[in-house]
Amino acid sequence: MNKDKEIMFFNNTHFSDQQYAIIGEACQPVQNGKEGKVVRVNAAAGSGKTTTLEALAWNLIHNHEHPGVIYAVFNKSSADSFNAKKKFGPWQQVNSCIEAKTVHSLALTALKKDFQTIVIQPDDYQFLRNIILDELRDELDKLLALANTTNKTYLEILKQKIIYLMIQQFTKFCQSRQTFTELKQAPVLCEEAKRFYNDTKSKNRYCFRASLEEIESIYADVTQIMWNYLFSSKNGGRLTFHAVSKRAQLGQYNLRKLNKNRNFTALVVDESQVRHKKRVHPCIFHTI
Repeated sequence: MNKDKEIMFFNNTHFSDQQYAIIGEACQPVQNGKEGKVVRVNAAAGSGKTTTLEALAWNLIHNHEHPGVIYAVFNKSSADSFNAKKKFGPWQQVNSCIEAKTVHSLALTALKKDFQTIVIQPDDYQFLRNIILDELRDELDKLLALANTTNKTYLEILKQKIIYLMIQQFTKFCQSRQTFTELKQAPVLCEEAKRFYNDTKSKNRYCFRASLEEIESIYADVTQIMWNYLFSSKNGGRLTFHAVSKRAQLGQYNLRKLNKNRNFTALVVDESQVRHKKRVHPCIFHTI
């Protein structure tokens, strides 16, 4: 990296060796299918993180041929300030290639690539319960048919319990690191569902005429169907927080295509002032 070029750009700011090392982490855009480069920076407030990240963002575009950089910040005033600043001085050279957004705005933009309207449900349980009753009657009936009872009262109690466990199973999957391939190849009941299956079998109280493996396979199908429905046009953008988070973990949001006129290849996140459990969130540079 040409230090003089960076110093001139930032009005004779004299970066420390540590700051130059961070700015020097700028690299060429990664090719599709390859894993991106991630750099995390932890530093105290007022130590120059934002200035360093701005220099890094400029370096990515000016010297490393990135067609677009997303600069994510904590609040709207910070985003507005940066978007105004980039219209002047040396920023004019790369003005159209960098866009500042709040983290929340960035997430909402990614979500709206699939849906015109996004509604995060305040009551996950009731919302998912209605999906099961409307979309998963066959799977629900399949589990009820495996119960070793014909008593209508017991069957109704069992039905409500199964609905509850379906929701628990789906939520547990969304909170896990498991992929759908892993879910199908090695389905595992959540602890609550497994405990219910074993308890009813040992007490012979409307126990299931099926092995644990068969039950696990049905619950895996339920999770897949619920997921497919949530992200279908039929659902109309009504999502749960856990499902949205899981989709991000699975890498199903394409940040490269947030803007139809530009291909973004790097994400710079300035979240250093956000504290959680006494830990300062780091600034992040990520090639995407």
